[in-house]
Amino acid sequence: MKMHDLIRDMALHIMGATSIVKARKRLGSIPYEEYWTDALEKVSLMGSIISEIPLNMSPNCPKLSTLLLDGSLMVNVVIPGSFFKQLCGLKVLNLSDCVLTELPNSISDLVNLRALLFRGCRGLSHIPYLGKLTSLRKLDVSGCFELEEVPEGLEMLVNLRYLDLRFSLTIELPKRVLEGLLNLQHLIVYFLDGQDMTKLRALETLK
Repeated sequence: MKMHDLIRDMALHIMGATSIVKARKRLGSIPYEEYWTDALEKVSLMGSIISEIPLNMSPNCPKLSTLLLDGSLMVNVVIPGSFFKQLCGLKVLNLSDCVLTELPNSISDLVNLRALLFRGCRGLSHIPYLGKLTSLRKLDVSGCFELEEVPEGLEMLVNLRYLDLRFSLTIELPKRVLEGLLNLQHLIVYFLDGQDMTKLRALETLK
């Protein structure tokens, strides 16, 4: 969506108490923890060049619903396990196109997530257990070519609507996974051999 610069600036000013929006500002570091107030609802740092996240950083933002870091985390950045500990209200987490090799296990506890996006995280070799994220509607791991298996607990995501698994030409989607995703509407996968799709009655798109 496009809008006039002045209108955008005014909107950001009005939202200043509840949002941090530094998209495309090429930030070299993540905002200091004191800027992450308990009133924050949305944070967008997309398009930054963040090279480090402090080891014990743990923002206390219980109302934060949206965190957009796509394309922002550079080589060797490690997200500390403490980072997500107090972000219990998070509904959208976008880490697409970040240069990540691993993720903290604390992602497994973000039980209110609706969208979890790792698209284009080419070096990511493992995704923590997802079975507790039963509110999740959208999961995108396309382009995560270092992944060696389908994320564990995927079959537990009974409310999932959108699933993009284009990360491997050889890994087959297990039968038990499809049997659990009865609300799936949109499925994109490289390898699907002899699976029974008739139970996916909500399916609208299959690629």
